[in-house]
Amino acid sequence: CKIYRLSLDGREQILYQLSPGEYCNEVSAVDGKLNPASFAAVEASTVWVLTQPALARLRAQYPALNEVIIASLAEHARQLSRRVFQLTFLSVRQRLALFILQHSDENGAIDRHIWSQEEIASYLGTVRDVAGRALRDLRDADLITLERDTLQITNRPALQALTRS
Repeated sequence: CKIYRLSLDGREQILYQLSPGEYCNEVSAVDGKLNPASFAAVEASTVWVLTQPALARLRAQYPALNEVIIASLAEHARQLSRRVFQLTFLSVRQRLALFILQHSDENGAIDRHIWSQEEIASYLGTVRDVAGRALRDLRDADLITLERDTLQITNRPALQALTRS
């Protein structure tokens, strides 16, 4: 599942990609106000919805739950702070290198069925064409290979160095 925002002209910015077992929307569940972002399943998913009143009852019954929620909110604040930094100070190419390093599996691969070029662009805060050029730049620099189904890291140290420059 993904957490995202839409601009007035319909451009999507993916804020976070959820993995199985993760949860989201603590902000609205705690304060009862409108959701600050939207949610969508990107593959078959089972989703449980816990209303604000139900969560309030659970928090009262199990006070330790408050610590879990506070820790989760703090981690999400840190993630958003990192994203703001990246969007402000890193080029699309650098953000792409960081994205690839963070989202590749233990073998250095990204499934392009899950992360299409459009989805990657949305996550990077850019458009598909710009993300495509950045992907080709990394490919031409022999940092990655692009196959129909897979994006594969071929030079991890150089990719890591790009994120620090």
